[in-house]
Amino acid sequence: MNNPIPADKQEEFLIRKAQEVLISGNLQLLEGTEQELILVEPYFPEPRLIILGGATLLNPWLNLERKQGFPLQL
Repeated sequence: MNNPIPADKQEEFLIRKAQEVLISGNLQLLEGTEQELILVEPYFPEPRLIILGGATLLNPWLNLERKQGFPLQL
């Protein structure tokens, strides 16, 4: 880790690295400004379907939720 990120480029650099981490699925340890170390780690939570609304809207979405294997929470 020899090349710290210039302060004026840090946000742009971190966004680009976060995108790379999400694509690769591998974490990265980066050297920030001065003596900062930045850990960029991908996190992929289980997908959820949240349904808000009245009963007339609820039934078709619940059927879809069951068919797609989402956990059911009422």
